Amino acid sequence: MLHQRLIMAFSFIVLAFFNVFPQISPETYQKMNKISIETEKKMFALPRYEKKISSLILNKVNEMINDDVENNYQSRSIVRKYSTKSLRVDEKGRLKVKIALFKNTPRIVFDQLLKHLNSKKFDIKILNSYYPPSNINWFPEIVCFIPYFEIKNIAKDDRIANISISPDPVINIGSKTTEGDDQLSASLAREVNGVDGTGVKVGVISDGIQGYQTSQSSGDLPYSLTWISGHENMPGSEGRAMLEIVYDIAPGATLQFGSALYGSADPNEMKNTIGDLVSYGCKVIVDDVSWMDEPWFEDGALAQAITNYINYNDITYISSAGNYGLSMWTGNFNDDGEGWNDFYHQGVTANIQNWITVPNDEQVNIYLQWQDNWIDAENNYDLYVFDEWGNPVGQGGHTVQGPGNNQKPFESVTFTNNSGSDLKYAIQIKLVNGVAKPLKLNAYPYDLKYTYYSNQTHPSEQIFGHAAARKVISVAAYPTSNQNVVEDFSSRGPSILYNGGSPFQRNTPTITATDRVQTTVPGYDPFKGTSAAAPHIAGIAALYYEKYGTATAPESFYDDLTQNADDIAGGTGGTWNYLSGFGKANAYEALGGGGLTVIVDQQKLDGFSVDSIYHWEEFWKPYKVPKQFNWQPVSIHRLRAKDSLIDNQKYHDWNNKKYLIADTFKIKQTTHEITAHFIPVYSTVVKNDFISANGANPDKDSIDFKDPWLIDFNDPPYGMCNQGINAPLKTYPSPLNLTLDSDFKGVFLNQDPDETPVYYSIRSQTEQTIPFHGEDITWYFEGWEGEQVQFQHPNQRETAVVFKQDGAVARAVYKGHLASNTRHATRGNNARKIAAQYKSG
Repeated sequence: MLHQRLIMAFSFIVLAFFNVFPQISPETYQKMNKISIETEKKMFALPRYEKKISSLILNKVNEMINDDVENNYQSRSIVRKYSTKSLRVDEKGRLKVKIALFKNTPRIVFDQLLKHLNSKKFDIKILNSYYPPSNINWFPEIVCFIPYFEIKNIAKDDRIANISISPDPVINIGSKTTEGDDQLSASLAREVNGVDGTGVKVGVISDGIQGYQTSQSSGDLPYSLTWISGHENMPGSEGRAMLEIVYDIAPGATLQFGSALYGSADPNEMKNTIGDLVSYGCKVIVDDVSWMDEPWFEDGALAQAITNYINYNDITYISSAGNYGLSMWTGNFNDDGEGWNDFYHQGVTANIQNWITVPNDEQVNIYLQWQDNWIDAENNYDLYVFDEWGNPVGQGGHTVQGPGNNQKPFESVTFTNNSGSDLKYAIQIKLVNGVAKPLKLNAYPYDLKYTYYSNQTHPSEQIFGHAAARKVISVAAYPTSNQNVVEDFSSRGPSILYNGGSPFQRNTPTITATDRVQTTVPGYDPFKGTSAAAPHIAGIAALYYEKYGTATAPESFYDDLTQNADDIAGGTGGTWNYLSGFGKANAYEALGGGGLTVIVDQQKLDGFSVDSIYHWEEFWKPYKVPKQFNWQPVSIHRLRAKDSLIDNQKYHDWNNKKYLIADTFKIKQTTHEITAHFIPVYSTVVKNDFISANGANPDKDSIDFKDPWLIDFNDPPYGMCNQGINAPLKTYPSPLNLTLDSDFKGVFLNQDPDETPVYYSIRSQTEQTIPFHGEDITWYFEGWEGEQVQFQHPNQRETAVVFKQDGAVARAVYKGHLASNTRHATRGNNARKIAAQYKSG
């Protein structure tokens, strides 16, 4: 309780301190609002028509003209190189701008200009035109894409008042956003390319969407969500969680849902569901469904149907790779000499049985398939399960396979552990009739003791059915907490299928994406499994098809997705491996990639760029500002501002929040400008003088002072830097001169009071002995006083301090032993009082 009270008291003091500080002084406002003569000269130097064009557009136009974009760049390169969050550039080198006419421009004049711009002469794409009605006092406007080389000519038209940027709206999506949005660079892809999936229809197939209204209310699903008639009533809500992820990645996409549980709830019904989604116009379809009675060693009817939809309807089909990494055993039948399969033969030890542990009261389903004719298996295998004491609890050998029996190469066992406690169960496979064949055993969701056999070094061949179909994108999973590992339960590849008796390999999984992500769906927060990974890829596909058009072949997306993947789990991005496919998806690179344009600048208070900044390249390399760099997202760069005075101004901060003169910046999708700001400093003097009432000047003490901008810290290999808000209090002899010529280079007045901790701090001694009137008198710190100064803690010997004006005074008041309570006075030998004076000015 005492601890809580102390915290509350401290919080109150801090809040009270910050509330009394003004935001900014009138003098600073005047300086900020002052337009310099140099600025006016630059403005008047421009031709009249160029003054109509915003500087961001004009600079971009000049840059593109200098680069000879029309002759030197392909369409994708133009978008990657020149588009920014504020100013979109399309593949033709057209800039998205807003043209404003003068108020009260006659409608006929507006229509004439619109017709003129819309002529084939200019290759302008009109997005929107607006002529205000009589009750709206506003400018007629036209939003359009204009070729960069035409903008200056069009600005010469006297009907045009100005040409400005037309930024895309900010999309406010739901209360929770999947971590995969950033980790897979989807947010970066949206921003740089100006896409959100608009115009692309995405179909999701799962169990159900129960509670979807809650997700719509929270903004995590759109109200435009639709579904195949009747499918909204299916049980479950995993489909809802998948839809939330697609919506996070591609908030502009049109979403449609179909349930795998509808109707007969089998692969044939799912074919109908896919057909309905294709008929609806879905360009992208994603599912998280596995069928245990779908062929695991060849393409069944569902797999073939999906491949046909891909081929003839130009759709992209995405499926979860499955969560069978710990629960599926794949290997050739290994006879132990008595017809039983030896799951893992190691040395002289034969492991004939495979094991699972089943909690009490849980039902178990175990499945076995082998490579054989799907309709008329020639070989007969039986599946058995025994408890810990060797008692059979289930047998799948009631189906007799063999020539002419028209049976599938398929066995299953179902049982319930009703023993009252968790138990181990042994699984065995017996060859009853026929020859040794490749086998697949699946005990999902229970972990098998053995998931590979003696000729393998790791689990493999766990991706089956339509997830392994030709041209399907199968998705493995990695956890949000570790972007360099694949989930241990994520199914491993490759998929070995058979054409008759001849095996061939499909490289599954295709790609890896994020799981254990946030949704609003109960039971799916976090959402774990390849079911969570797959919809991320569907969202990325929607972004891709908005950018390149829905007529784009699905092979293009497949190639750009896989060839531009990132490294993960020891694999090289773009090179397939059995664990992660072609690597971790990178939406930004899949949509064209490239670096981000970052403008690094250094400005005085009037906004003018001055001198040079320094970029660390194994040494500090200077660059005149403003300097445009092309840096890769998530790359790290170290910048240094000028450390000397410029027109009585010195470095203050980077982008209004960083105080280190040499600082490290991680380039994010929102990083477009990094600016070092210079503001005026004042030639101040801080003194520590002990003054008695009769004018005597006894010995002077030292003072402690903190200046976050003092360049006194060696930071190898970068050299001498400042420590920013982490700077310590340092002891200096009195008087301390903070002149422009000193190491401090002056001080700032009226620093922002909302920063914590505030910029300057002072500290005095608790007590000190000073000879006075021929005696050694002990003096005790009593408090701070002053003029034009603000203390955070005026009764503590250490306090943050803000100098309000040049000439401000801060005094540390001391009371002498046996001294009077009257300040600045003495009363004989028993009344002694002095003040330690800190003075600026």
